[in-house]
Amino acid sequence: MQLGDQAMRDHGSGLPVPTFDEIAFTEPPQLDESTVAIVTSAALHGDDDRSFSVGDASYRVIGAVVHDIRTYYEEAALSLVDTGDLDGRALEAWFYESTEAGKLLLESHRTIQAQDAPAPVWFYMAPAHR
Repeated sequence: MQLGDQAMRDHGSGLPVPTFDEIAFTEPPQLDESTVAIVTSAALHGDDDRSFSVGDASYRVIGAVVHDIRTYYEEAALSLVDTGDLDGRALEAWFYESTEAGKLLLESHRTIQAQDAPAPVWFYMAPAHR
């Protein structure tokens, strides 16, 4: 079985990457000293939220939509590797313990929770028992 991170690196190594004359950002602080936001143009919103319209520059606190984002990354990682006989909790453990994406989700989940953010912001980033 090829680990997901290596499979993702192999896949990404053949994709075109833009080059820039100047770096457009500075070195970010450590995650535990940072404010984290997921910003997307995908118009994600909860069922009870007002829908977006063309040209709408407002935002929504996405709450449970974080679970969909988490699931997307789990499924993307699994689609890039042969997981053999792994299933259920073993697949979940592989994702959170062996891939950089899983480790980042767990670290973000714990850091945001420790900062006393509202539960919908961090709760769905990882399974409750993690």
